[in-house]
Amino acid sequence: MADANPNPIIEVDFQGQIVYLNAAAKIKFPDLNKLQALHPILQNLVGERTPKEGTSFVREIQIENSFFEQHIHYLKESECLRSYLFEITKYRKREIKLTTGKDRYRFFFEQSTEGILVINPDTKHIVEANQAYCKLLGYSSAKIIGCNLYQLLEIERESFNQILEQITPDNPYIIRESFHRHQNGSLLAVAGKINLTNYQRQEVLCLVVRDIRDRKQAEEELQYQLLHDPLTNLPNRQLFKQQLATALAHAKRHEHLMAVIFIDIDSFTHINNTLGHSLGDKVLQSFAKRLSSCIRAGDMVNRWGSDEFVVLLPQIKNTEDTVKLAQRIFEILQRPLILGKHRLQIKCSIGIAIYPQDGDNAEGLLKNADTALYRTKEQGKNHYQFYSPHLTAEAEILMRLESLLHQALEKKQFFLEYQPQLEYKTGKIVGMEALLRWENPAFGVIMPQKFLPLAAKTNLILHLSKWVLKTACEQNLSWQKDNLPPIPVTVNLSAKEFQQPHLATVVASILDETGLDPQWLELEITELTLRQNLNLARKTLQDLQNLGVRIALDDFGCGFSSLGYLKQFSFRTLKLHQDFVRDLRGTSEELGLISAILAIGKGFNMRVVAEGVETSEQLKILEDLDCREIQGYCFSHPLPTKEATELLSKIARNNYIDVIAHRNKESVLTT
Repeated sequence: MADANPNPIIEVDFQGQIVYLNAAAKIKFPDLNKLQALHPILQNLVGERTPKEGTSFVREIQIENSFFEQHIHYLKESECLRSYLFEITKYRKREIKLTTGKDRYRFFFEQSTEGILVINPDTKHIVEANQAYCKLLGYSSAKIIGCNLYQLLEIERESFNQILEQITPDNPYIIRESFHRHQNGSLLAVAGKINLTNYQRQEVLCLVVRDIRDRKQAEEELQYQLLHDPLTNLPNRQLFKQQLATALAHAKRHEHLMAVIFIDIDSFTHINNTLGHSLGDKVLQSFAKRLSSCIRAGDMVNRWGSDEFVVLLPQIKNTEDTVKLAQRIFEILQRPLILGKHRLQIKCSIGIAIYPQDGDNAEGLLKNADTALYRTKEQGKNHYQFYSPHLTAEAEILMRLESLLHQALEKKQFFLEYQPQLEYKTGKIVGMEALLRWENPAFGVIMPQKFLPLAAKTNLILHLSKWVLKTACEQNLSWQKDNLPPIPVTVNLSAKEFQQPHLATVVASILDETGLDPQWLELEITELTLRQNLNLARKTLQDLQNLGVRIALDDFGCGFSSLGYLKQFSFRTLKLHQDFVRDLRGTSEELGLISAILAIGKGFNMRVVAEGVETSEQLKILEDLDCREIQGYCFSHPLPTKEATELLSKIARNNYIDVIAHRNKESVLTT
């Protein structure tokens, strides 16, 4: 990396402020930060001499008795100037000695380790060459003397002649890099200086060069590091953008299709959190190798960041080419990764954008491929999705909604309503479910089914869920302080919230902050949420139960309900899905199924609450089946805080309520 480079590397912004020094720069120039623009390295660096995009220049500077070549590059991406400094003190001093005395000239000319050529400025023929130059290029002096410079120098004559015209005795030309032809035909990279001087009473050009192969190798290695991911050795985001720009230009010029494909490893965060980052790094390396093995010659795999990769297909015949690649990736991932004692089945999600229909520029293609990837993950992962315009429309709606929801949080437009859970034989309220509402000035009260599904696609759902949890705990404690009978308040956990690795810590913090006893908080999760990550679910539920919090399984009896979950997890409450109750007609099949669920609940020592009880007929059937707890409009709609408090107070005063007498009254019990 740059910090390990033995040569000083310095970066300044376009205002001349230092933004980076590598270790060598700090050691070599300890006063650099103090002097800033007054230091010789930074003097006149920014200003009129600031190069344009894609350019660089080189200059020679002297610091006390030391000489340096400063190579300065303009970096648009980083918005800075980067300098590499190479010390040339010993070379510079030798040059000075060469000009100090005629008697010593021949000695230093021959003993110098730098290659030296003396050239006739008119004919460009070599007048003299020292042994260092001959050795460097593999020639004898006899073969070089008399040759034309252009036989050795790999450069356009016209451009080199223009350089020579600018040289005067007081204005030498520094050669940052040039190529001289070795006797074996290969090209050798050198750097140096050419100046105009007198030799044997004649004006000559003196070219002094040195081998820079080691320096070039160091620069190339550094450049490689800057453009490649150090973990996987794949090209990084910066290099990908360069590759994409080139591929787009070619596709436009030759009018062919190309594709950008985003790939995301499914559940990678879980691997990092459970098995450690070291193993996670090995997964990324193995995945990168498998991904690289799937592509064709000319295609490019890049690491975009974290667990995201992007593949560039510079030329495709049709969209079927991208489907074939996706299928190859899924096929190769069917083989588990064996990392030490771990056997991992890795899956991934893929989003595809095609040029030109999905975007005719880099930004559009990247954005649309990312949008397609997001939709793949949303629809269950481990698949691929092509971009389509309606995805962008939905994404824009989502962004607007997210902005509105952020404003709603800031302006305190959210509030909770509470729906009672009733033990109807005794008339006791045995729980309150907290339900989120949004009161927007323009649209009035918005029900959660309108905004929560979209909020769940963003991280805002985490902030909302935390607010609901804290507000419900505060309200429950407030009821208890008013000497109302203590009952659990139930809060629904979103899937994204439940998948957070430190959920129990967040819940513990809220309980500690509000002062609510954990036994009076019940958290509801659905079976679908459990199924998304059973290992994480097992740990999270255990941590929550260790806090003393109650856990309820919501929507039981619908979809993929599994009795095995009841055995694996210690639920306190089972909530009978409202679809069972809504269409309840009392058929033998319905009665048998509900009876079985009630028996299961009793066998596992759980409360069973029937949701969605709306009519007296439904209540009568459930009563006959000995379903003791209900929740629904038959008893009460969700109530604002004030009315919920009044209901609890009335029950506390009267001890019990005659449910049958009150359930049809639209008084305190309904809204």
